[in-house]
Amino acid sequence: MSTRNAARTSILSKKWRYIWSTHPQLILDHEFFYGPEGKNIQWTPSEYVKVINKILIVHNGTIQKFNLHIPFAQSPDMDLWILILSRHGIKELILDNAYSQPYKLPSYLFSCAELTYLDLCNFIISDPPLEFCGLCNLEALYLVKISLSPMIGSLISTLPVLHGLYLNSCAGLENLKVMPPKLSWLDVEDSHEFQWQCLKISNSNLQVLYVLLYKEVEQQKDFNLMVLLGNITKITTLWLDGFSLKVLAAGTEKEYLPIKVHNLAKVWLTSFQFNDLEQVLCALCLLRSSPNLQSLSIEISKFTNDGMQHVLNYMEASGNFDIELLNELQTVELKSCISKAALHFAKLLFSRSPSLEQMTIDNRGQSINANEQLRIATELMRFPRASTKAELIYLL
Repeated sequence: MSTRNAARTSILSKKWRYIWSTHPQLILDHEFFYGPEGKNIQWTPSEYVKVINKILIVHNGTIQKFNLHIPFAQSPDMDLWILILSRHGIKELILDNAYSQPYKLPSYLFSCAELTYLDLCNFIISDPPLEFCGLCNLEALYLVKISLSPMIGSLISTLPVLHGLYLNSCAGLENLKVMPPKLSWLDVEDSHEFQWQCLKISNSNLQVLYVLLYKEVEQQKDFNLMVLLGNITKITTLWLDGFSLKVLAAGTEKEYLPIKVHNLAKVWLTSFQFNDLEQVLCALCLLRSSPNLQSLSIEISKFTNDGMQHVLNYMEASGNFDIELLNELQTVELKSCISKAALHFAKLLFSRSPSLEQMTIDNRGQSINANEQLRIATELMRFPRASTKAELIYLL
């Protein structure tokens, strides 16, 4: 039951009047304040603060989950709210600051010793007090639009049971030098200061890794695809964009890396450019190092002809453009902006995937005339297939 509906029970009878005030989950999100349809309800800052103060002050018992939408400039009452939550055994805390300026969170946050889940958007996190011993129960941490100080970066690295970390549009990531010991999934998006070297120390528990940079950044010294794969040997799911592939591309001209990642089953590549030879080489090296890959999805970016001929020359050269058999590969998806190079790639996968069940070519939304679409479909249907059960799905 939502907090809004729980509060409405107070009008049913005297018996129900205060039952809602013991509700263990307080969801004061956007819908709570503005209704399920986002109605244009006008709140003043003082009304907003008054409502939250009243809910927290009259609440009895444990508050297991607190979800708060913040549409206004910083209120000094925030310190009080965090202090109250720390005294009610809060386990899940979600704070969404929708105001243009970041809030500064009080150090009371570090008094919430029972936290298992923390989700913060657009805040400044104060450094913990000197006597702070760590958020020893924190299992999942989501940070959006947060700048990490050296102390906060060091704190994250030492969280003993953290298994999930999400970083979106964060700064100060150079202060995150080592990943937590129990981390099993890591999602880094639009955070251009991400230091790949933090993965250089063996991350034996990491199973899911997403790194989507969304813009070109410089390659980092002494780090490439081989170093990454050598330190995430239990990885099962990998999602990279084309810009991440370019960072990892150093050394991929060797074609075959001396390493295999036997647990890797799913690979997604987004913002991929088939006219960029570095990205193509890195993707090929990744496939060659993934003998048990089951699912591959590539979302192709719009491209220019710059570099395309260079890539085609590589693909058409004898012996260069090849991979070992992908015996476990079952599904492949190539989406958007299908080029001649992408067709070469599809042909290669058809020929080297004896267990392939479905190849989907999604060309919807592209400005290609009917004759060209027919030519592409015809060419795809003529490709030789290692799997007798491989189905081709071509979406126009």
